[in-house]
Amino acid sequence: MRISNFVGNEFFFPDNLSPHKNIDFRHGMLMTIVSRILEQKDHIRILEIGSWCGVSSLIFAESIQKFSKGGVPSPNSFLLCVDPWTPYLDNADLAHQEHYRLMEQAAASDAVYETFRHNTALGARLTGVRIDHVRGDSRSVLPYLRNKYFDIVYIDGSHYYEAVKSDIDHAMRLVESGGFICGDDLEGQLHDVDEEQCVANRNSDFIRDVRTGGQYHPGVTLAVGRAFGNVSNYGGFWVARKGADGYEKVAVNALRCFAPLFLSPEEGKAFQEKMNGITPTSDVPPLLNPEFIEELGTYNIIRYRQQFYCIPHHAGPFSTAPDWLETLNGWGVTCSTLEEARAECRFLTERRAEREARRRTV
Repeated sequence: MRISNFVGNEFFFPDNLSPHKNIDFRHGMLMTIVSRILEQKDHIRILEIGSWCGVSSLIFAESIQKFSKGGVPSPNSFLLCVDPWTPYLDNADLAHQEHYRLMEQAAASDAVYETFRHNTALGARLTGVRIDHVRGDSRSVLPYLRNKYFDIVYIDGSHYYEAVKSDIDHAMRLVESGGFICGDDLEGQLHDVDEEQCVANRNSDFIRDVRTGGQYHPGVTLAVGRAFGNVSNYGGFWVARKGADGYEKVAVNALRCFAPLFLSPEEGKAFQEKMNGITPTSDVPPLLNPEFIEELGTYNIIRYRQQFYCIPHHAGPFSTAPDWLETLNGWGVTCSTLEEARAECRFLTERRAEREARRRTV
């Protein structure tokens, strides 16, 4: 099946391939990390472990183009994506989440692989950046890659402990001095959660911590914690820099962002408005109960489990019960920082006012 036969020269992100093109603060961090390398060098080599339908791959490729000198990527710059694009979740995890089952079906049918191929071929053509891929399990592919060759190794594949540990072990060999190892899905660090429970559930995709009540990926938490200790963690996006004497924390005081090509003009504007003025905050501890932060426009901002939630007034009164947010059935927007939440509340309040004004004139 060729996706391009159906959608032509447009990016394609079907809803049932969740997660798809919901980009947020973490993608702004990807852009920023690429810009840091290209401030020091005229080319960049990136290894992405886990690409799914190509959202982060497109972010990487366009970042290379945007932050290269004169907006022209060096012929020595490239992105290599490694992913099996096959079902990988355990049956116990599949039993709990409907969207997991949809993802597995998409992988089994090759729909997600063909979507990735279509999106990255179009992205490479539009940015001028070379995007290569190898289809296979990272534990089989990575041993054949060259030592100290990549400037960035991004890990976002399987969440199970042995797979994440293997990816990190190889990344340490593959990244060159001054480069970055980073990844997604670190909702809680090892010192934040109940370690005994984390170890016992290291081969589960997602669990609720008995100490904090927070939900997190135990395999990611355990592998990152054992490899790096307390790593720089920005709302689930974790990053470490390879220094002369080991791995260092990474301070990010401001984001360098742009509206990606695959977003519509309206989506791109909303993304930039959200990112503008955000000051990234690292190592925010998880919370046991929801905490009311402030009211802004027609929304309340709630902090809970390292995240900030924009909850509309019409969703009902605030509660400190640990399961309160889960009872809202999807009301509101999740953000990684308070600044992002404030920007989102302003944006949503303005849009609501515009809709009300149009309604009154009809």
